[in-house]
Amino acid sequence: MAIIEINDVSKTYPNGCSALDSICLSIEEGQFVAIIGPSGSGKTTLIRLMNGLEPATKGCVVVDNLKVCKHHLRKIRSRVGMVFQHFNLVDQLNVMTNVLSGRLSRRHWLPSILYLFHKTDYAAATEALRRVELLGKAWTRADKLSGGAAAARGGGPRPCPGTKDDPGR
Repeated sequence: MAIIEINDVSKTYPNGCSALDSICLSIEEGQFVAIIGPSGSGKTTLIRLMNGLEPATKGCVVVDNLKVCKHHLRKIRSRVGMVFQHFNLVDQLNVMTNVLSGRLSRRHWLPSILYLFHKTDYAAATEALRRVELLGKAWTRADKLSGGAAAARGGGPRPCPGTKDDPGR
């Protein structure tokens, strides 16, 4: 059964630029897929469609049996790990706190703004850092490291699918 289904998806930006045209893709659970192409070919747009960061102009994206739409965004984003091309880390925070931010969708806003995380969040973040071999750097400021912390944050929530934009970074 597919964990991600992309059915006849097109994306045209308001300026008329067509980023995607009638894309169909089915990704099975556990499958590793690389989206390869030249700069400007729509790779990032396709990944952003999977997480609801961009709406499709035409077609349908389904993640874990949920149609990507406003109604399901919170649930989908709590399940889909996303590592951005430019990492989107908070440089002034340590690596552990940046990874824990991947779990914010599962918590009430008040403890989140006070950086109060549950011990299950710390356990998940610790495991994510261990997987990317950064556990020894957990309390180092993020601006002192490369993108490994962003990879850990993408895996911190134990997502079903994970997406990386420019995995060579």
